[in-house]
Amino acid sequence: MTSLHPQTAAGVCVVLITGLLTACVSEQAALAKRISHVVHMVEERELRSDEHTPWVIMHAAIAFKSDAKVFDAEAREEVEAIEFLLTRAKHDGELLFRVVDGAPALPRDPAVEHHVNQYLMMLALADVSPGRTVFADTGDRYRVSDLIDAAKRGFEDAQEVGWTLVALSTYVSFHDQWTAANRQTYTITNVLSRGIERDPRDEAEGGTHHLFGVAYAFRSYALEHDDLAGVWRETRAYLSEHAHMVRRSQLDDGAFSAGLLKERKEPDSPSDLVFSTGHTLEWLTFALSDDELREPWVKRAVVRLCEEIEQHPLDAFSDGGIYHAVNALRLYSDAALRSK
Repeated sequence: MTSLHPQTAAGVCVVLITGLLTACVSEQAALAKRISHVVHMVEERELRSDEHTPWVIMHAAIAFKSDAKVFDAEAREEVEAIEFLLTRAKHDGELLFRVVDGAPALPRDPAVEHHVNQYLMMLALADVSPGRTVFADTGDRYRVSDLIDAAKRGFEDAQEVGWTLVALSTYVSFHDQWTAANRQTYTITNVLSRGIERDPRDEAEGGTHHLFGVAYAFRSYALEHDDLAGVWRETRAYLSEHAHMVRRSQLDDGAFSAGLLKERKEPDSPSDLVFSTGHTLEWLTFALSDDELREPWVKRAVVRLCEEIEQHPLDAFSDGGIYHAVNALRLYSDAALRSK
Protein backbone atom coordinates (compact mmCIF):
# COMPACT_ATOMS: atom_id res chain seq x y z
CA MET A 1 0.00 0.00 0.00
CA THR A 2 1.31 3.42 -0.95
CA SER A 3 1.70 5.75 2.02
CA LEU A 4 1.11 9.48 1.78
CA HIS A 5 3.93 11.94 2.18
CA PRO A 6 3.65 13.55 5.67
CA GLN A 7 2.92 16.95 4.16
CA THR A 8 0.28 15.44 1.87
CA ALA A 9 -1.30 13.57 4.78
CA ALA A 10 -1.39 16.76 6.82
CA GLY A 11 -3.05 18.54 3.92
CA VAL A 12 -5.69 15.83 3.64
CA CYS A 13 -6.41 16.12 7.36
CA VAL A 14 -6.81 19.88 7.08
CA VAL A 15 -9.23 19.46 4.19
CA LEU A 16 -11.27 16.85 6.09
CA ILE A 17 -11.43 18.92 9.28
CA THR A 18 -12.32 22.04 7.31
CA GLY A 19 -15.06 20.12 5.55
CA LEU A 20 -16.48 18.80 8.82
CA LEU A 21 -16.43 22.25 10.41
CA THR A 22 -18.14 23.76 7.36
CA ALA A 23 -20.82 21.06 7.48
CA CYS A 24 -21.33 21.63 11.20
CA VAL A 25 -21.67 25.39 10.76
CA SER A 26 -24.07 24.85 7.87
CA GLU A 27 -26.17 22.45 9.96
CA GLN A 28 -26.28 24.92 12.85
CA ALA A 29 -27.31 27.73 10.51
CA ALA A 30 -30.11 25.59 9.10
CA LEU A 31 -31.39 24.75 12.58
CA ALA A 32 -31.21 28.40 13.65
CA LYS A 33 -33.25 29.33 10.58
CA ARG A 34 -35.82 26.64 11.37
CA ILE A 35 -36.16 27.82 14.97
CA SER A 36 -36.56 31.40 13.77
CA HIS A 37 -39.38 30.28 11.45
CA VAL A 38 -41.19 28.46 14.27
CA VAL A 39 -40.80 31.41 16.63
CA HIS A 40 -42.20 33.75 13.98
CA MET A 41 -45.21 31.46 13.47
CA VAL A 42 -46.14 31.76 17.14
CA GLU A 43 -45.29 35.45 17.33
CA GLU A 44 -47.85 36.11 14.59
CA ARG A 45 -50.64 34.85 16.86
CA GLU A 46 -52.88 37.77 17.80
CA LEU A 47 -53.42 38.48 21.48
CA ARG A 48 -56.52 40.40 22.56
CA SER A 49 -57.48 41.58 26.02
CA ASP A 50 -61.11 40.54 25.41
CA GLU A 51 -60.15 37.00 24.40
CA HIS A 52 -57.03 36.13 26.37
CA THR A 53 -56.57 36.19 30.13
CA PRO A 54 -53.71 38.06 31.83
CA TRP A 55 -52.18 34.62 32.49
CA VAL A 56 -51.97 33.92 28.75
CA ILE A 57 -50.61 37.38 27.98
CA MET A 58 -48.01 36.93 30.72
CA HIS A 59 -46.84 33.72 29.04
CA ALA A 60 -46.50 35.51 25.71
CA ALA A 61 -44.32 38.09 27.47
CA ILE A 62 -42.13 35.28 28.82
CA ALA A 63 -41.58 34.07 25.24
CA PHE A 64 -41.23 37.40 23.43
CA LYS A 65 -40.23 39.83 26.20
CA SER A 66 -40.76 43.46 25.22
CA ASP A 67 -41.66 42.44 21.66
CA ALA A 68 -44.92 40.85 22.81
CA LYS A 69 -47.96 42.93 21.85
CA VAL A 70 -51.63 42.76 22.84
CA PHE A 71 -54.68 44.49 21.40
CA ASP A 72 -56.31 46.43 24.23
CA ALA A 73 -59.98 46.06 23.29
CA GLU A 74 -61.10 48.75 25.72
CA ALA A 75 -58.69 51.39 24.42
CA ARG A 76 -58.88 49.96 20.87
CA GLU A 77 -55.13 50.01 20.35
CA GLU A 78 -52.18 47.63 20.29
CA VAL A 79 -49.76 48.04 23.18
CA GLU A 80 -46.70 46.31 24.61
CA ALA A 81 -47.88 43.28 26.57
CA ILE A 82 -45.71 44.08 29.58
CA GLU A 83 -47.00 47.65 29.73
CA PHE A 84 -50.55 46.32 29.45
CA LEU A 85 -50.05 43.88 32.32
CA LEU A 86 -48.46 46.47 34.60
CA THR A 87 -50.84 49.36 33.98
CA ARG A 88 -54.03 48.31 32.15
CA ALA A 89 -54.95 44.66 32.59
CA LYS A 90 -58.04 43.94 34.65
CA HIS A 91 -59.48 41.11 36.71
CA ASP A 92 -63.07 41.12 37.97
CA GLY A 93 -63.50 44.61 36.55
CA GLU A 94 -60.62 46.15 38.48
CA LEU A 95 -56.96 46.74 37.65
CA LEU A 96 -54.87 43.61 38.08
CA PHE A 97 -52.71 44.76 40.99
CA ARG A 98 -54.36 45.13 44.40
CA VAL A 99 -52.81 46.78 47.45
CA VAL A 100 -52.04 44.37 50.29
CA ASP A 101 -50.12 45.57 53.36
CA GLY A 102 -49.11 48.69 51.48
CA ALA A 103 -47.66 46.88 48.47
CA PRO A 104 -48.98 45.84 45.05
CA ALA A 105 -50.08 42.20 44.91
CA LEU A 106 -51.80 39.93 42.41
CA PRO A 107 -54.88 37.78 43.04
CA ARG A 108 -53.93 34.10 43.17
CA ASP A 109 -56.33 33.12 40.44
CA PRO A 110 -55.86 30.73 37.47
CA ALA A 111 -56.68 33.58 35.09
CA VAL A 112 -53.96 35.77 36.61
CA GLU A 113 -51.12 34.10 38.52
CA HIS A 114 -50.89 30.42 39.43
CA HIS A 115 -47.63 30.56 41.35
CA VAL A 116 -46.00 33.00 43.74
CA ASN A 117 -43.84 35.59 41.94
CA GLN A 118 -44.73 34.27 38.48
CA TYR A 119 -45.22 37.79 37.08
CA LEU A 120 -42.03 38.99 38.74
CA MET A 121 -40.16 36.15 37.03
CA MET A 122 -41.59 37.28 33.69
CA LEU A 123 -40.41 40.82 34.33
CA ALA A 124 -36.94 39.57 35.27
CA LEU A 125 -36.63 37.46 32.11
CA ALA A 126 -37.71 40.45 30.02
CA ASP A 127 -35.08 42.74 31.61
CA VAL A 128 -37.74 45.09 32.93
CA SER A 129 -36.26 47.88 35.05
CA PRO A 130 -37.04 47.97 38.79
CA GLY A 131 -38.12 51.56 38.21
CA ARG A 132 -40.94 50.62 35.81
CA THR A 133 -44.37 51.88 36.91
CA VAL A 134 -47.12 49.60 38.25
CA PHE A 135 -50.72 50.82 38.56
CA ALA A 136 -52.88 49.48 41.41
CA ASP A 137 -56.69 49.29 41.59
CA THR A 138 -56.66 51.98 44.33
CA GLY A 139 -55.31 54.53 41.86
CA ASP A 140 -51.89 54.43 43.52
CA ARG A 141 -48.72 54.06 41.47
CA TYR A 142 -45.94 51.74 42.48
CA ARG A 143 -42.78 50.42 40.89
CA VAL A 144 -41.43 46.99 40.03
CA SER A 145 -39.01 47.51 42.91
CA ASP A 146 -42.04 47.36 45.24
CA LEU A 147 -42.85 43.91 43.84
CA ILE A 148 -39.25 42.85 44.48
CA ASP A 149 -39.40 44.09 48.08
CA ALA A 150 -42.71 42.28 48.60
CA ALA A 151 -41.22 39.04 47.26
CA LYS A 152 -38.34 39.28 49.72
CA ARG A 153 -40.59 40.21 52.62
CA GLY A 154 -43.09 37.46 51.85
CA PHE A 155 -40.63 34.61 51.39
CA GLU A 156 -41.38 31.49 53.43
CA ASP A 157 -39.43 28.25 53.66
CA ALA A 158 -42.27 26.10 52.34
CA GLN A 159 -43.16 28.16 49.27
CA GLU A 160 -42.37 27.23 45.68
CA VAL A 161 -38.96 28.63 44.85
CA GLY A 162 -38.57 28.31 41.07
CA TRP A 163 -40.14 31.61 40.07
CA THR A 164 -38.71 33.44 43.08
CA LEU A 165 -35.14 32.30 42.31
CA VAL A 166 -35.30 33.78 38.82
CA ALA A 167 -36.57 37.10 40.15
CA LEU A 168 -34.09 37.31 43.02
CA SER A 169 -31.10 36.26 40.89
CA THR A 170 -31.95 39.05 38.46
CA TYR A 171 -32.82 41.89 40.81
CA VAL A 172 -30.93 41.16 44.05
CA SER A 173 -27.19 40.85 44.66
CA PHE A 174 -25.97 37.43 45.75
CA HIS A 175 -24.26 39.19 48.66
CA ASP A 176 -27.42 40.85 49.95
CA GLN A 177 -29.46 39.57 52.86
CA TRP A 178 -32.94 40.53 54.00
CA THR A 179 -35.36 39.82 56.83
CA ALA A 180 -38.73 38.43 55.79
CA ALA A 181 -42.07 38.87 57.54
CA ASN A 182 -41.45 35.57 59.37
CA ARG A 183 -38.43 37.31 61.01
CA GLN A 184 -35.94 34.96 59.36
CA THR A 185 -32.94 36.33 57.50
CA TYR A 186 -32.26 35.09 53.97
CA THR A 187 -29.86 35.35 51.07
CA ILE A 188 -30.30 33.91 47.59
CA THR A 189 -28.00 31.08 48.66
CA ASN A 190 -30.38 30.27 51.53
CA VAL A 191 -33.33 30.15 49.14
CA LEU A 192 -31.40 27.94 46.72
CA SER A 193 -30.33 25.57 49.49
CA ARG A 194 -34.00 24.92 50.27
CA GLY A 195 -34.65 24.30 46.59
CA ILE A 196 -32.03 21.61 46.09
CA GLU A 197 -33.28 19.72 49.13
CA ARG A 198 -36.51 19.02 47.24
CA ASP A 199 -37.38 16.28 44.79
CA PRO A 200 -38.49 18.10 41.61
CA ARG A 201 -40.97 15.31 40.90
CA ASP A 202 -43.01 16.57 43.84
CA GLU A 203 -43.10 20.13 42.52
CA ALA A 204 -45.60 21.77 40.17
CA GLU A 205 -45.68 20.67 36.51
CA GLY A 206 -43.23 17.86 37.04
CA GLY A 207 -40.60 20.10 38.56
CA THR A 208 -39.72 21.87 35.31
CA HIS A 209 -40.25 25.37 36.70
CA HIS A 210 -38.48 24.42 39.91
CA LEU A 211 -35.45 23.24 37.94
CA PHE A 212 -35.59 26.29 35.69
CA GLY A 213 -35.31 28.56 38.73
CA VAL A 214 -32.49 26.52 40.26
CA ALA A 215 -30.60 26.41 36.94
CA TYR A 216 -31.15 30.11 36.29
CA ALA A 217 -29.78 31.05 39.72
CA PHE A 218 -26.83 28.71 39.25
CA ARG A 219 -25.95 30.12 35.83
CA SER A 220 -26.30 33.70 37.10
CA TYR A 221 -24.00 32.99 40.04
CA ALA A 222 -21.45 31.09 37.92
CA LEU A 223 -21.14 34.05 35.55
CA GLU A 224 -19.99 36.20 38.49
CA HIS A 225 -17.94 33.65 40.47
CA ASP A 226 -15.14 31.37 39.30
CA ASP A 227 -15.05 29.28 42.47
CA LEU A 228 -18.15 27.16 43.03
CA ALA A 229 -18.18 25.83 46.57
CA GLY A 230 -20.71 24.69 49.14
CA VAL A 231 -24.33 25.01 48.03
CA TRP A 232 -23.28 26.10 44.54
CA ARG A 233 -21.21 22.98 43.97
CA GLU A 234 -24.10 20.88 45.28
CA THR A 235 -26.43 22.70 42.91
CA ARG A 236 -24.27 21.80 39.93
CA ALA A 237 -24.46 18.14 40.95
CA TYR A 238 -28.24 18.44 41.51
CA LEU A 239 -28.77 19.80 38.01
CA SER A 240 -26.45 17.23 36.45
CA GLU A 241 -28.31 14.40 38.15
CA HIS A 242 -31.67 15.53 36.80
CA ALA A 243 -30.30 16.27 33.32
CA HIS A 244 -29.08 12.65 33.20
CA MET A 245 -32.58 11.53 34.19
CA VAL A 246 -34.00 13.47 31.25
CA ARG A 247 -31.50 11.93 28.85
CA ARG A 248 -32.16 8.39 30.07
CA SER A 249 -35.91 8.77 29.55
CA GLN A 250 -35.69 10.51 26.15
CA LEU A 251 -38.01 8.95 23.58
CA ASP A 252 -36.83 7.23 20.41
CA ASP A 253 -38.00 10.09 18.18
CA GLY A 254 -36.02 12.65 20.18
CA ALA A 255 -38.87 14.12 22.21
CA PHE A 256 -38.46 14.37 25.95
CA SER A 257 -40.67 12.13 28.05
CA ALA A 258 -44.27 13.22 28.56
CA GLY A 259 -43.83 11.77 32.06
CA LEU A 260 -41.13 14.39 32.64
CA LEU A 261 -38.88 13.13 35.45
CA LYS A 262 -41.32 10.56 36.81
CA GLU A 263 -41.35 8.00 34.00
CA ARG A 264 -40.56 7.35 30.34
CA LYS A 265 -43.86 8.03 28.63
CA GLU A 266 -45.06 8.72 25.09
CA PRO A 267 -47.15 11.90 24.67
CA ASP A 268 -50.89 11.53 24.26
CA SER A 269 -51.23 14.45 21.84
CA PRO A 270 -49.27 17.16 20.00
CA SER A 271 -50.08 19.48 22.91
CA ASP A 272 -48.65 16.96 25.36
CA LEU A 273 -45.41 16.64 23.37
CA VAL A 274 -44.89 20.39 23.01
CA PHE A 275 -45.64 20.95 26.69
CA SER A 276 -43.23 18.31 28.02
CA THR A 277 -40.41 18.75 25.52
CA GLY A 278 -40.65 22.55 25.63
CA HIS A 279 -40.73 22.79 29.42
CA THR A 280 -37.83 20.34 29.74
CA LEU A 281 -35.68 22.02 27.09
CA GLU A 282 -36.33 25.35 28.79
CA TRP A 283 -34.61 24.44 32.04
CA LEU A 284 -31.87 22.49 30.27
CA THR A 285 -30.79 25.66 28.44
CA PHE A 286 -29.57 26.99 31.78
CA ALA A 287 -28.54 23.70 33.39
CA LEU A 288 -26.22 22.59 30.56
CA SER A 289 -23.16 24.32 29.18
CA ASP A 290 -23.28 25.70 25.64
CA ASP A 291 -21.16 22.76 24.43
CA GLU A 292 -23.48 20.27 26.13
CA LEU A 293 -26.46 21.90 24.44
CA ARG A 294 -24.80 21.20 21.07
CA GLU A 295 -24.71 17.46 21.79
CA PRO A 296 -26.81 15.30 19.45
CA TRP A 297 -29.33 14.17 22.09
CA VAL A 298 -30.35 17.76 22.84
CA LYS A 299 -30.41 18.71 19.17
CA ARG A 300 -32.73 15.78 18.45
CA ALA A 301 -35.22 17.15 20.98
CA VAL A 302 -35.01 20.62 19.43
CA VAL A 303 -35.66 19.26 15.93
CA ARG A 304 -38.57 17.14 17.18
CA LEU A 305 -40.11 20.13 18.97
CA CYS A 306 -39.86 22.30 15.85
CA GLU A 307 -41.35 19.51 13.76
CA GLU A 308 -44.38 19.13 16.02
CA ILE A 309 -45.13 22.86 16.06
CA GLU A 310 -44.76 23.06 12.26
CA GLN A 311 -47.18 20.19 11.65
CA HIS A 312 -50.20 21.50 13.58
CA PRO A 313 -52.28 24.67 13.93
CA LEU A 314 -51.41 26.71 17.00
CA ASP A 315 -54.75 26.01 18.65
CA ALA A 316 -53.66 22.38 18.96
CA PHE A 317 -51.34 23.43 21.79
CA SER A 318 -51.97 24.78 25.27
CA ASP A 319 -51.14 28.46 25.83
CA GLY A 320 -48.57 27.72 28.51
CA GLY A 321 -47.07 24.87 26.50
CA ILE A 322 -46.54 26.75 23.26
CA TYR A 323 -45.12 29.89 24.85
CA HIS A 324 -42.72 27.99 27.08
CA ALA A 325 -41.65 25.95 24.05
CA VAL A 326 -40.90 29.13 22.11
CA ASN A 327 -38.94 30.54 25.05
CA ALA A 328 -36.95 27.30 25.20
CA LEU A 329 -36.19 27.42 21.47
CA ARG A 330 -35.04 31.03 21.65
CA LEU A 331 -32.83 30.33 24.67
CA TYR A 332 -31.39 27.26 22.93
CA SER A 333 -30.65 29.18 19.75
CA ASP A 334 -28.92 31.98 21.68
CA ALA A 335 -26.78 29.55 23.65
CA ALA A 336 -25.99 26.73 21.22
CA LEU A 337 -26.27 28.20 17.74
CA ARG A 338 -24.71 31.63 18.03
CA SER A 339 -21.34 32.16 16.40
CA LYS A 340 -18.53 31.00 18.68
